[in-house]
Amino acid sequence: MINNKALEKGLSMASQEAVDRYNKFGKKLVMGVDKGPLNAGPLWIWTYLSLEDNADKTETTVRSPYMSTSADFWEP
Repeated sequence: MINNKALEKGLSMASQEAVDRYNKFGKKLVMGVDKGPLNAGPLWIWTYLSLEDNADKTETTVRSPYMSTSADFWEP
């Protein structure tokens, strides 16, 4: 959800000309399933964002690592 919101925000802040060029010529960003949960600090920190192009190079799927812990994970 956060990655989709970031993409939406970026597109909303770009000029109409830039958005039109992206839509006409650009490689579309698609948010894939996140990697995780990676609930140990080193696992989450050292797992990188992955970018994978589709066969015809028209889309790039973005997958990001995530950590899922309770709000009081380390201190109540």
